[in-house]
Amino acid sequence: MRADTSELSRFAAQLAAAPNKAETLTGRVLTASGTHIAAEAQRHAPVRTGYLRNSIGCHEDGPLTVLVEATANYARYVEEGTSRMSGQPFMKPALEKELPVMVKAVNGVADVIVR
Repeated sequence: MRADTSELSRFAAQLAAAPNKAETLTGRVLTASGTHIAAEAQRHAPVRTGYLRNSIGCHEDGPLTVLVEATANYARYVEEGTSRMSGQPFMKPALEKELPVMVKAVNGVADVIVR
């Protein structure tokens, strides 16, 4: 008696490739979301000289880590405020806007992997 195991072999190959595929796709999602967050933060950053807005950027900081930051030394004071001025948040609202989109996209990666 012979059994056709080609489907099992293909499934095993897909299963073996799943971790790398998941990491690649999730990395792409995180990079895209980080880019969107940085662009949104730039749109909402207060502008006097443009230095703060131009200091906002995004870069990969590891396989599944994307860093979105404003490198201007006074960015935190603008975002959070001080005892002498109210904050003018630009990073947190950008993150809050993108977060649901990012979560949905990461969940979509799981759907792609499982197929």
